Amino acid sequence: MRFNEVKKFTVDDLLLDQGNYRFKEAEDQKSCVVKIYSANAAYFKNLMSSIAEDNLGELLLVYKDGKKNIVLDGNRRLAALKVLNNPQEFSPSTTVKDHADFLLKTYNVDLENIIAQVSDDKQLIYKTVYERHAAGQGKARINWSAYGAARFRYDQKIEDGNEWYAIALLAETERKHPNGQFL
Repeated sequence: MRFNEVKKFTVDDLLLDQGNYRFKEAEDQKSCVVKIYSANAAYFKNLMSSIAEDNLGELLLVYKDGKKNIVLDGNRRLAALKVLNNPQEFSPSTTVKDHADFLLKTYNVDLENIIAQVSDDKQLIYKTVYERHAAGQGKARINWSAYGAARFRYDQKIEDGNEWYAIALLAETERKHPNGQFL
């Protein structure tokens, strides 16, 4: 087993990755939720429903950084959990807030026992994230954009013989879209 430590967390114990490769930098946790929601609003609401009805599914991958527990894989699921845990604070729209309120009245959503695999080895987590999202195509995974995969590979110095392609793609994409409107 790649990750030997499995722990239970509450939603409040977990932090979204503010440097997530899908959206670059976010100022705070609420901004992360808004960016994740904005990428695909219908998907986000469906994910909230799925979690409320069927639970979380695959374990989150958590990087233990001192006292911080940063989710490096499972940010969309954690964003949905944050909205369900505190719709007033985290809902990116009134429709999402209303949907969260409905789900919480209809289902018994466990927000106190979020099970995650934990490691203080960031590179091991990144290797797993890369294998899940950029290198392979697992079931029920949303593919990363070419930009997201290239940015991740370049930033993490993953050498697979195509470094030139990643750098060229990054440079061209960032030149054409300096505000990150391509994700």
